[in-house]
Formats: sequence, structure tokens, C-alpha cells
Amino acid sequence: IFDRIDRVQDKAALTPAERQMLDAGLAEAGTLLPQTKGAAASPLAYDTAAEGLRDTLSLAAIFKVWPGKDVTNPLPALVAVSTIRDRMMADHALWALAQDGPKGRIVSFAAIGHVAKTPVFDHAIFKGLPWPKTYGTNMLAALGDRYRVLVMLGNASTATPAAAKHRNGSLEPVLAAGGVPSMITVRGQSGWWLQQQSIGVHWGRPAQLVPATAADGLMLLDRLTCEPPIRPIKNECPAT
Repeated sequence: IFDRIDRVQDKAALTPAERQMLDAGLAEAGTLLPQTKGAAASPLAYDTAAEGLRDTLSLAAIFKVWPGKDVTNPLPALVAVSTIRDRMMADHALWALAQDGPKGRIVSFAAIGHVAKTPVFDHAIFKGLPWPKTYGTNMLAALGDRYRVLVMLGNASTATPAAAKHRNGSLEPVLAAGGVPSMITVRGQSGWWLQQQSIGVHWGRPAQLVPATAADGLMLLDRLTCEPPIRPIKNECPAT
């Protein structure tokens, strides 16, 4: 069943009997795991298994709100799914942070739309709908000033041919004017930095954000190259 979900990327494609079997298996795992706590190799081993189960049950929650591919208006469900997914990301990061104690530190690498402290509008699809609560807003709520965001930008003017789809926004030329590599602090800045600006992305039009509220710092990368993905998409990122 899990193999089929991985292939079709849509639990709605499962038969009713398969859906029932999957839900029952997840519920049984939630019941059985606490019974194994005394036999665990260590408290950390048990906590790790419990965290993995929590992630799995969160995926089950996504299945319950996602109606499948063939719906007239999937946007409300997409907001709900995105909110659950980013909550999972934050929960997992906070769990990992807690393993290192009060002086623990972790570094998360993710798309700006996930990690920013305030919403980054890279698509118009959510127009008129509440914006999903993201990983970044969850982390900010949990950690406050201890959560820091460094946004890395790529300069389209130095992009290799394979990355030519990348287009600059309003931020890249400003950072490039200061010399490359360039890294600046935007936290607490006023004026232009508190106005809506844009950052280039490779999948379409530049994303919109307010630098001084979305991030603590910006770093411009000297050369933007394209790394062929594990699962290539046709005509995307050719191996040159």
C-alpha cells in the first residue's frame, strides 16, 4: 500500500479496502508503540521511534483532508495540507533541537517560502484564502528571537546556461552592486527594506517578500549553477 502511495502520490487512488487497512495499521502502531517503551535500547531510541510515528500519523492527517487530484477547487484543501506539512517540519526540527539541550543549535535548509518569518508570496493561487501557517512562522512562535533566517539569493546575471530560467527580482541587483560575495543584515532595517521587494526563483516569476520582516540577513551567491535533481523533470536542469 505504501509503495502504491509513493507511486501515485494520491491516497484517494487507493481502494476503500486499502484505505481502511492503512488507517487501521497506523492506529495499531500508535497503540503498540507505548507498550514497547520498557524494552527500548535507550530512551533516545524510543523517542526517535515515537517521533517517526508522529510524522507518519501526521501524513495520515494529510490524507484525510486532501480530496485527490480530480476536484474542481483543490485550493482550500491545499491550504490545509500545506499547514499540516509545515507544522510537521517545525515539530521535527524542534524535536531535534530538544535532543541537544538548552544550548542546542540546528541549521535548516529549505525554500524561502517555508523558512521566512513572514509570508512569501510566490504564487497567486492562494488569493482570497488564508495563507498557510509555515515552518518559519511556527518556529518563530516557538523560539522567538532565537530563530534566525539567512536568505541566499542567486544572481541571474552570472547563471550558467543550465540555470538560465532563473530571473532576478529587485533584491539581487542591490546586493550585487555592493560586490560579490555580498552578505548584509536586514533585521531592524527601515525604509526600502521594509517595503515589499522580490527575490528570483527558478520556477516562475520572482517571489514577493518584505526583507526586514521575513529574514535577518541576505547573502548573494557569486555563481548560480544547476544541479541535476535526483528525480529529473523533463527539460529541467540538464546535466551540462
